[in-house]
Amino acid sequence: SVTNSLADAKDAALAEVWKAHTAYSGGGLQPLIQGYGNNRQKFFDALKAIQVAEDEGLDTIENLKKRLAEASGTESQKSKLSLSQPGFQAIELDAIWQERIVVSGQSRLTPLIEKWGNSDWVNKGREFAHDPECPFCQQTMPHDLLAELSQLLDGDRQTKIDHIQSLAERYAAAISALEASVNQALQDSFTKEDAGLASAWSTLKLVLQTNLVAMKAKIEKPSELASIAESSLGDLLDKLAVINQRISAFNQRISDRAAEDRRIKAEFWKVLRQDRAAAFSTYDAMTAPLLDKKAKYDKEDRELESRL
Repeated sequence: SVTNSLADAKDAALAEVWKAHTAYSGGGLQPLIQGYGNNRQKFFDALKAIQVAEDEGLDTIENLKKRLAEASGTESQKSKLSLSQPGFQAIELDAIWQERIVVSGQSRLTPLIEKWGNSDWVNKGREFAHDPECPFCQQTMPHDLLAELSQLLDGDRQTKIDHIQSLAERYAAAISALEASVNQALQDSFTKEDAGLASAWSTLKLVLQTNLVAMKAKIEKPSELASIAESSLGDLLDKLAVINQRISAFNQRISDRAAEDRRIKAEFWKVLRQDRAAAFSTYDAMTAPLLDKKAKYDKEDRELESRL
């Protein structure tokens, strides 16, 4: 009969829609579906009344769980993350890295050293020029050799090497300062949820450390050119900005926890309604013709009763 068919369709729909209630009973979102007990009809009617567009963008269940935990917690608002802003580029773009620092002063050895291009080797050898024997030729050292070496290697050449040393030290200190601030940021709970900042830092750190190695190598061999790459904090700062946006959103959500509770519940029920949309559509499709028949039979019954 029509009545039995309607009852069967209703039972099937109630069972299908009730799956949404069962899925979240006992979980972190249970507080949002309390009050229905085992009353399937009440839950069915409440969920069917929810208005939601098919393409409405809704938060994920996992995010809703997280938001509900935040709204139910006692955590205070968080400060935005920041990073040390070292001046890497000013050091990297210094013209000294592309300068061959050979000799300085007017020494009778200058033409020979410039011809051979071995000032770095001579500078190393000067460390041993304290015995009667020359460290270079193993013969008796000329009386004025140390003075000639001083004219050759000190002065302007040493000033430039000192500048390179200073740049390298500043660069190393800037790397350490930035690394310390990045490591601090990586301890934040929002940062731990996203590997983007750690990945960006790993890439940048490799560039910085490679540059530092090249800078230190030029201190040892100032006559050689140093290949220094120009670094960029752009990607690192972009990843940090994304995390700070999440922190801002978190602060805004917990600024009024009661309102956030209401928003979460409304969105959660819309998620359930979207999830069970097929069950409601099937129920409507099955019952529409049966309800038409029932309405027709009811009308005939009323007309017959009227005639009687």
